[in-house]
Amino acid sequence: MFLFLSLVWEGIAAGITLFAGWNWEIFFGTSLIGLIIMALTTVIIFITNPIKINENGLIVKNQQSGALYNNWVLINWDDIYSVKPITLICFKYLQLFCKGHGRPVWIPLSVMKKSMFIEDLVRYVPDENPLKNYITTGKILDVTKLVKVEELANSEMSEKQISDIYVNEAFRAKHAMKNGAIWFYLIAGLSIINTIAIFTGADWRFLAGLFILQFVDILALVINEHTPEIANFTMFIAIAINVFVVGILIVIGYFANKQHKWSFIVGMIVYALDMLVAIVFRDFVSIIVHVVALIGIYNGLKAKIKLDEIEKKSMSIVP
Repeated sequence: MFLFLSLVWEGIAAGITLFAGWNWEIFFGTSLIGLIIMALTTVIIFITNPIKINENGLIVKNQQSGALYNNWVLINWDDIYSVKPITLICFKYLQLFCKGHGRPVWIPLSVMKKSMFIEDLVRYVPDENPLKNYITTGKILDVTKLVKVEELANSEMSEKQISDIYVNEAFRAKHAMKNGAIWFYLIAGLSIINTIAIFTGADWRFLAGLFILQFVDILALVINEHTPEIANFTMFIAIAINVFVVGILIVIGYFANKQHKWSFIVGMIVYALDMLVAIVFRDFVSIIVHVVALIGIYNGLKAKIKLDEIEKKSMSIVP
C-alpha cells in the first residue's frame, strides 16, 4: 500500500516540477516531503486502525489489493495458518497469513511495549492456533518460508493441516507471480500510449514505457521533417518496430502468467537493456521508474521459484 502511494506521489512530484520548471532540487525536495507525510500518515492509520476481536475471529478492514480499506472482512481463527511478528521502531505488528488471502493481514499488537490486543487474543484464540502459540510462548513456526521441511513434517500438525499450508502458500505465490507478470502488460500498454502521444505532438510521456521505442518514434519524426518524400515509409517502419516490440512484451507477459520462469528472465533482460538506453541519454527519472518495474518483475520471478519449491516439498511431505 505504502509503495503504491509512494509511486503515485513520485508522479505528482514530477508533474509539479515540470510545471514549475525542471529542477532536480525541487523534484527531490517535493518527493522527500511527500514521502515523509505519507510515512507519518501510514503510521497513524496503522496504529488507529480499528480491529474487533470475538470468539469467531478478527474483524478487520479489508487490506486486500484494491479494497482501499473501505469494507470490513472477518478472518476466522481457522483461516490463520501462520504468523510473522515484525517490530518497527516503537510498535510491533503481526502479519497473519490466512487461507484465501494473497497478502498477509496486518494487525497492530503493541505500541511502546503497551499491549493493544494481547489480552483479547489470549481470551478468544483457540489453543491449537499458531497465533495463540506465538502470543503465549513466543515460539513460531514460520511456514511462509517453507525451508524447514523436517520441522514442518515432524510438527504436531496433522497431514491435512500441512496440506492446507502448502495449498495456501501456493495460492500466495501464484498471486505474487501474477502481480509480477502484470508489469509486462503495463509496460506494453504505456509504450503504445507513448507512441500515440509522440506522433500526435503531445509533450508528455509515461516513464515506465519502453525508452527505445520513444527514441525510434522521435527519430522517425526528425527524418520526416528533413526528408518528407519518404515520410510514409519512415512512419511504416517506426510503427512496425513498435508493434513488433510491444508484441514481444505481450507474449512474454502471457507466458509469465502461464508460470514459465524463462519469460520473467527474458523480460527482465529486455527491460534492463531498455534501461541502458535511458542511462546513455541520462534520463534519470526514467531510470528510477525502470528500476521500480524491474523490482516488481523480479518479485514475480521469486514467487515462481517459491511456487516450484512448494510443489516439490508438498510432494515430499504430503502423500
